[in-house]
Amino acid sequence: MPIYEPQIALSEVDRELLELLGQLLLSQHCLGHNMPAVNVPLSLAEANRLLYLLESFVESRYFREAAYFIEGMANGDAWSNDNLREIYLSWRKYKGRSRAMSSRHWNEFVVRAGFNSSENSAIYAGGFRQAPVRPMPLEHFVKMEAKLAGSANIHPRVTQLILELVTEASPKITALRKSKGGLKKDSVWTGVRNLADKISEVARGLERHPVSKFELVAITTTVLDASAMYTTRDWTATGVLSNLAAVSLQSLDFRAWPNS
Repeated sequence: MPIYEPQIALSEVDRELLELLGQLLLSQHCLGHNMPAVNVPLSLAEANRLLYLLESFVESRYFREAAYFIEGMANGDAWSNDNLREIYLSWRKYKGRSRAMSSRHWNEFVVRAGFNSSENSAIYAGGFRQAPVRPMPLEHFVKMEAKLAGSANIHPRVTQLILELVTEASPKITALRKSKGGLKKDSVWTGVRNLADKISEVARGLERHPVSKFELVAITTTVLDASAMYTTRDWTATGVLSNLAAVSLQSLDFRAWPNS
């Protein structure tokens, strides 16, 4: 299946946040410090700027609704929670999509996302059978992720870290697709909020909890993929899956990463 160019919508805050995250991840490889390789040292100026940008992102209406939406999808609530459907259709309209045939668009997306959906699910609209829509294979999802990073001009080294994250998280995503209610409440929003709190400590001169490169890769993935959500069926499905990969951070064994 062809992968179409994503329509990326980044605010000025999002763009600066991605740029700073990329700089921090790249500089980590060039420093001769004694910190473990997984940790990224932040100057007070970097910590303060990163904190401002991250809090602006995490407290935005767009991300709050996206976090709620992603959690609901992962927990198999799409067919029963009308709020999820309305979030999807409202943001589609905001991004220039028509609400015509909204039921068909919503149903196709839910099946494509793959949570609590049969592999042989087919979509019906207006009494006529449409072409079958099946859950997005995770191999295709990883290719979508690579396309998005390239289109957003993410540095190849950072792109590779993102792809390592989503690949490593694939078993967790598969498990969530097969379960119902497998994601803890507020997991998506809280994950980003917790990182902001950790950076706040660094900005105040405290270093009790060093920031790891894996956390920076996870938030890079979150910001990047949120930018393409609600544009098309597949880019929204990709946004849901990639954000769940970022949420899986705590349960993954990052020591197994090739470049840890």
